[in-house]
Amino acid sequence: MSDNAESPADQAWQELLHRLRDQPAAPPRPFFYTRLQARLAEVPPAPRVAAPRWLHRPAYAAIVGLLTVILHADSTSGSSGLGEAARLLSPTPSAAGK
Repeated sequence: MSDNAESPADQAWQELLHRLRDQPAAPPRPFFYTRLQARLAEVPPAPRVAAPRWLHRPAYAAIVGLLTVILHADSTSGSSGLGEAARLLSPTPSAAGK
């Protein structure tokens, strides 16, 4: 069968789609938008979540969580403050860490 030949079922579908495409769009019922606006005004707004705005962004939350874990692990290991955390995060080992 060649690519250009269409079966009778395909032709029937094409004819039906062309007839449907040629029909005019149905207008909305009278006062539809007025009723829609009234219904939307009845719906109460959703309650706001009591979370900080930056927490809605997962990347910020992940970074804060990671820093919290690193700093907590640093303080429990007996080292002195941020020096150990900075050494852990640096891409190359420093001379002081050797």
